[in-house]
Amino acid sequence: MTLLQHAMRLRAMEIAQGLDSNVPWESVLAQIITWDHQIAKGHGRCEADDAARICVAALEATRLDNLYGTVRAGGYEVRRRGDSFRIRHRWNPAIEAADSFLEHAAIPAELPEITSVEHAWIKNLPQTSRGFPPRDVLEAATRRARAAIGAYRDALPEGNLPDLFQLDDGLTVGHAVDVLSVVMGFAELHESATRLLKRTDAALARIPRTRLLEMTAEILPTVPPKCIDTTIERLTFTAGRSARISPLAELEGTIILCPPLITPRATDAIILRGAAYDPGRYGPIGQRQGNRAVRWKDWLGQIPGVLVAERLRARRQDRAAAGDLDVVAVHPQQRRGVCFEIKWPIDAISLPEVTKIEDWMSAAASQLNRLRAELMSGVAVVDMPKGWPDFSEITWTWAVATPQQLCLRPLQFNEIYGTSFRYMACHGEPRSLDDVVNALVSPDLPVQGVDFQIDAVDFLLGRQRVVLDAIGLAREGWMPRPWR
Repeated sequence: MTLLQHAMRLRAMEIAQGLDSNVPWESVLAQIITWDHQIAKGHGRCEADDAARICVAALEATRLDNLYGTVRAGGYEVRRRGDSFRIRHRWNPAIEAADSFLEHAAIPAELPEITSVEHAWIKNLPQTSRGFPPRDVLEAATRRARAAIGAYRDALPEGNLPDLFQLDDGLTVGHAVDVLSVVMGFAELHESATRLLKRTDAALARIPRTRLLEMTAEILPTVPPKCIDTTIERLTFTAGRSARISPLAELEGTIILCPPLITPRATDAIILRGAAYDPGRYGPIGQRQGNRAVRWKDWLGQIPGVLVAERLRARRQDRAAAGDLDVVAVHPQQRRGVCFEIKWPIDAISLPEVTKIEDWMSAAASQLNRLRAELMSGVAVVDMPKGWPDFSEITWTWAVATPQQLCLRPLQFNEIYGTSFRYMACHGEPRSLDDVVNALVSPDLPVQGVDFQIDAVDFLLGRQRVVLDAIGLAREGWMPRPWR
């Protein structure tokens, strides 16, 4: 509690003074919560100086973890220069810049502002600082949070999970979003108080777990209590979980809410990863999540004169299965085709999850390359749909695709390309299959020195000085050129 209070107080002081220290507060808070479950604690009072040193250590740990993971994956080149380590990008930084621009473009233009009911309660908070928000204030905050979540979800070019999407035991995405809205609304009241009143003591929200469940049930009478319990349990951090997915810290029956960790930015990912904590239950959910790849078929089906199919089975001469062509688009007159190996994982929130998706794409490229070799050599054949040209008559382009993440790590096979639905869709509606092929082979990416620049960030890790390449984005933004 002392560590979280100290970290949130420092952040609140930044807000009050209008400063921006570029401290990744979400990562620092997540590290503190994780450490609390990993490291044995001593006895006695935690003094302010000790708390400050531990908060600095948490910042260093997040930086070190990110460096370690990216260096191991091959993304950075490290050199010792004098008294410092110089760390530079090894992969094409334009791809990371493109993903950053596309992520920023997916932020909704308008979000609901604080309501008069909430504002009035916050204004009187100095006199009732230990009072619990009344029901009308909590309901207003919940509605505002629900609207913000909806705005973020609706702004995603790759789409979002429908509210009726089944998770498990009767829990739907809509139920989980409703419960998350209550939690987020309560946290947002404290965040708004911090910003409006410049009060550091309001930065951290606390509530007994039983009261949180009662409050949520009162505000959401149509959501089954079991669904409320399940969602709150999945949002509560325990050993082995991620504080980005389970942002609620529990201490002796009290739930602690750190507002920076509870945002509307990645709601679907939080809900899905929360369900994925139990692999035995997640299997059917993951299958339904994978079925969202049909968006590629629908998108390619807009192209005039193009035929689209999915899951075309390939077989070897002995009739053994060789694999599937996930999504295939063919222009029969031009004898040109595109074959996509589709991966639709849960969207990444943290760097380790980004790296895991990179691994998925590399594995998918290996799978696609093997199948391509068998089909090109005649070891395997695929029965094309009725009325289509034979497979051997078509000039093929091969690609691996995800919902929103471009592949930073170069794929290991020639003429197998990586892309994302978000990137392709941001070009606009394709006019021809040539548009799709050209975007795969020669992607339109931000230009260094025009759309972004490489800055050097200097910081200490313990006694070691680190100079790290960091991407700085141009203020005017960038988007892929629309197809004309």
